[in-house]
Amino acid sequence: MVRRLLGAVLRVALATLLLGGCGSTVQSAGRPSSSGELGGATGGRGADALSGSPTDAAEAAAVSAAVAPAQATRSPASAGAKRPTVSVEAAAPIRVGIPYLDPQATETFTSALGKGLAGTDAKAEYSAYIDDLNRRGGIAGHRVIPQFHVVRPSDSPSTYESATCAAFTQDNHVQFVFDIGMSMNFLHCVLNGGVLAVLNTGWLGLNDADMRATPGLLFPDAMTLDRLARLQADNFVASGLLTRDTKVGIMYFDEPHFAAAEKVLEAELTRRHIQVVDRFAAHYVASTDDVGQAAGDAQSAQLRFRSRGVNTVLFVETNAWLAGAFGIQAASQQYYPRYGYTSNEPLANVASNVPADALRGAQFIGWRPAQDVTDSRALSPGAQACLKFMADHGNPTESGNQKSGGLTVCENVEYLRAVLETVGGGAVSRSTFLDAAARLGRRYGPMATFSIDMAGRSDGAAAVRHGVWDTGCGCFAYTSAPSAI
Repeated sequence: MVRRLLGAVLRVALATLLLGGCGSTVQSAGRPSSSGELGGATGGRGADALSGSPTDAAEAAAVSAAVAPAQATRSPASAGAKRPTVSVEAAAPIRVGIPYLDPQATETFTSALGKGLAGTDAKAEYSAYIDDLNRRGGIAGHRVIPQFHVVRPSDSPSTYESATCAAFTQDNHVQFVFDIGMSMNFLHCVLNGGVLAVLNTGWLGLNDADMRATPGLLFPDAMTLDRLARLQADNFVASGLLTRDTKVGIMYFDEPHFAAAEKVLEAELTRRHIQVVDRFAAHYVASTDDVGQAAGDAQSAQLRFRSRGVNTVLFVETNAWLAGAFGIQAASQQYYPRYGYTSNEPLANVASNVPADALRGAQFIGWRPAQDVTDSRALSPGAQACLKFMADHGNPTESGNQKSGGLTVCENVEYLRAVLETVGGGAVSRSTFLDAAARLGRRYGPMATFSIDMAGRSDGAAAVRHGVWDTGCGCFAYTSAPSAI
């Protein structure tokens, strides 16, 4: 999100906005193909199978078709072709595919967007952390070999996703991938290409059905959009943000996963006798040309909500594009509804760019303390040790994005280690890896969130805290202890 949404900022490319909101995560996190098809049929599948629904197959085929001509000098087989998974043999090295954002390009983008958006150099962070891990014996006797692939935000998503998939399934046959929030096209491509599992600590732009339909995805500290929608209704009613006198407006991305979650949120609010008087589907930002339309949507939404008496606004999104744009536009017109946020809108970035007067009365549900609040006491000892390691190795940890980026690196590596140690000796397959993640349950002590539980789920965020905008400190602050969900 940005303070200077209009004018020169509208000339900034798609990834500017999106990369700035999360430090190391691309905005399209988990979104489907640009065709707008909603993937993810329900129903059981074998843990090593990825046959997919018709939509899944179409998405995978689209990536395969894109990869083939672009990688003509590589293996004749397309990167998205179905291959057996690449197992981890006993005592053999573990190869991990790590896409990372070009730090200079990202800094150029985010510096034009607003305050407090500085990110990190993920390649430098992973390199330092994995080198230290290998010096201490690696993971369960396995040396970890990172395979890096740079993602340039000036490229189109189809270009960088195809190239990244080919890098991890053709050029280097990795067993695991640390995702940075690419689309379902990419996820299907690498899983069909033999990768055992994709891990991502961050946001999740998918719903429960998508996760059930795609074995091999593990999002340890994230929540699906529809699970979060139900949580929003429960928590904001319990906290008193929403009452029978409240007139709610909901702003969401005009994209099938987000639209489906908005319907869940609205149904849950209606069931609790909360009045939703308006909803606004905002243009999804998927290319440079979309930025101006999305900013215009924020302006239109605040005008329409104000005219219809909306006094409380909720969001169904990731990365605070809608929350930031709406808050800035509304404040410029002296329209001050109350806001209900979640960790899907990085609150450190909201606080840095939305005027403080606009945030009075705001409440939030949080599970990512590094970007929820500025109080370092909210961070676990493990999180503080991770950030100290990053700082000691020359990686900045000052902004919310920088803290979150460092913790993402530590969490991805440490969660992978915890699951592999739970597997025990012998070869590791997709089935044994996912089974071990489920058995690990809440025994893993996370860094980027409060509690993780992957038993029966692929999105593992298992505890949240409630919070408010504190006018005394001019910051977001927690008002409750973590509660299990």
